[in-house]
Amino acid sequence: MRWVWLLALVACAADPGPARFQVDGSGLVNCALELETGTASCWGGRDVELLSDAPRTFDEDFRKVAVNFGDNDNDGVLCGVHADGAVSCWSTATARPVAAPDLPGPAVDIAAGEAGTCAVLESGSVRCWDEDAERLAVPVGLGAVQSISVGVGSACALEDGGSVACFDWRDDASELPASVGGLEGAVAVSSGIIEACALDDRGEARCWGADGVVERAAFPGSAAQFESIYTFRCAANRNGAVHCQNVWGGADDPHVPSLSFDADGISGGWSHACAAGADGVWCWDVFEDGDAVQILE
Repeated sequence: MRWVWLLALVACAADPGPARFQVDGSGLVNCALELETGTASCWGGRDVELLSDAPRTFDEDFRKVAVNFGDNDNDGVLCGVHADGAVSCWSTATARPVAAPDLPGPAVDIAAGEAGTCAVLESGSVRCWDEDAERLAVPVGLGAVQSISVGVGSACALEDGGSVACFDWRDDASELPASVGGLEGAVAVSSGIIEACALDDRGEARCWGADGVVERAAFPGSAAQFESIYTFRCAANRNGAVHCQNVWGGADDPHVPSLSFDADGISGGWSHACAAGADGVWCWDVFEDGDAVQILE
């Protein structure tokens, strides 16, 4: 099976701790959910500078959010899970509601890529849909799923017991999910354009690409958060320090500015990364030297 790994900015977390924010990004858009209030904020887009764009607020009492950056006029689509398990979706450009799927049960997790979104239901099954929510795909052959990571056509699911299986979310049953070998005790999964990765309960990340070979991602310390982002990967170790690595050819590692706080969340997009902590959410350009910009306090 040939996999094209594309962004599914679902942060890998070994220990969520007392985090203030859950962050997610895609393309030119990034979003953050303030966990105490359930309010989401999004910034960026095709016609604005992500690092200087004023965030748009979605006061929807969300429990988890995911953003996809597609080709439609919405720029980005934010979908969130509410306290009752219902899912609603919003344009990040206009802050207006857009089509959302009619799910057969409450959702407990949600993730998005560039062209679609998947939700894990309370039953452990998965439903996926495209940007316009016109078609609801029902993947078959998965075990009970805890969480999910979505790319442009492929997705990887973390199953009960710490196993990981990947599948084409656009197709219900033409190909059964492929289990990823060489993983033990996985607690989270994340996908980028070059690779997909799983974080285990020891704080070690292991990644694989189209050849299916699983290799350890070497970061200083033990990772508490790990994110595979397009052509690079970032981790926050358990003392809150952020490190990023290039995974595309021989290019230099992405720029990481000096951060004055301990990061407990990471996200990013085509050319940016964001870190969340007790002091707020900060973002920076990974391909240019410069300081991080505080987006949310």
